[in-house]
Amino acid sequence: MKRSYRRKLSLFIVCVFFIATFFSCSYEAERKSFISDLDGIDALISQGLYKDACEELHKIEKKAFSSWAELGIFKRYIQISEDQRAEKLIQKALKKNPENLELSAVYADFLNKQNRIQDALQVGKKLEGTKYGSIYSESALKDTMSKYQKDEFSTVFLKPEYYSVYY
Repeated sequence: MKRSYRRKLSLFIVCVFFIATFFSCSYEAERKSFISDLDGIDALISQGLYKDACEELHKIEKKAFSSWAELGIFKRYIQISEDQRAEKLIQKALKKNPENLELSAVYADFLNKQNRIQDALQVGKKLEGTKYGSIYSESALKDTMSKYQKDEFSTVFLKPEYYSVYY
């Protein structure tokens, strides 16, 4: 009886080890495949084949395994001037991971560059007091500058409510 128990236990341990090894190798291969796909897309972009690059980017969106992978795709969409697709991608990524500061920072910066200051303020609010706080500060300062005349800046920007923005 002890012998059959040991045999079953040994078989179980071997199966667990095999399954764990299989899945870890599979994950590593998937990651390398994603990176090689990005390398191929970079080659298409450098050759000026933006339509092909856009199609490939759309295909690998499903393979993005982390927020950093999504940011890599976002960056390439921006490179080929596919702003709408880039924005859709980062919005989806923020829905999945709303507390990710890097995603929020990149999206707020994108909105600042699009001159969508109110949206940037909303997205960037959580960046205040973090290492990405300067992006929120940029939005806040642009917003204030749009509301006041140049000769009023010296009095407006000395108010205590802006201390955290400067900091």
